[in-house]
Amino acid sequence: MITDKTVQRIGIEEIGQGQVLVIDARGDTRAGTMGSILATRIYQRGAVGVVTDGAFRDSPIIAEIGIPAYAVAMNANTNKTIHHPSEIQVPVACGEVAVVPGDIIIGDGEGVVVVPTLIAETVAEMAVAMEEKEDFLMEKIRAGASIVGIYPPDEKVLTEYEEWKRKKLAKNP
Repeated sequence: MITDKTVQRIGIEEIGQGQVLVIDARGDTRAGTMGSILATRIYQRGAVGVVTDGAFRDSPIIAEIGIPAYAVAMNANTNKTIHHPSEIQVPVACGEVAVVPGDIIIGDGEGVVVVPTLIAETVAEMAVAMEEKEDFLMEKIRAGASIVGIYPPDEKVLTEYEEWKRKKLAKNP
């Protein structure tokens, strides 16, 4: 017989190397969606993160495990008081964002974004281009340039940026 608890445990035991566990808690933080034991197990299985739009139990311990973990809140109540795991590897809504198995999950100190697999290459190219342009603009600001005309860049600055890119490419083909 498969119970709520069994479904959750099966999901934990099926998580693979390099995967992120995304838990749809419907934004409900009245109980933790998981605690340190489950977080430790997914870390041991090679997962690279866990995300929920709910709460975690044992948050201080989860922070020490070494796995990137994102939750809306902390709550010591066990998950069974509010949450009822029912399915694994299905599309969910987490933080009011659709997440489909196989999507790319990217997190940093400011939060998490979901990139659908079908547009991942395009998004990656756009992100690299944006980072490169921001590196150029930051160089100018650090050198003492006024923010006016630099951010956002005017036509003159965009021309300078294109020249900067050409020189950079010539140095590192």
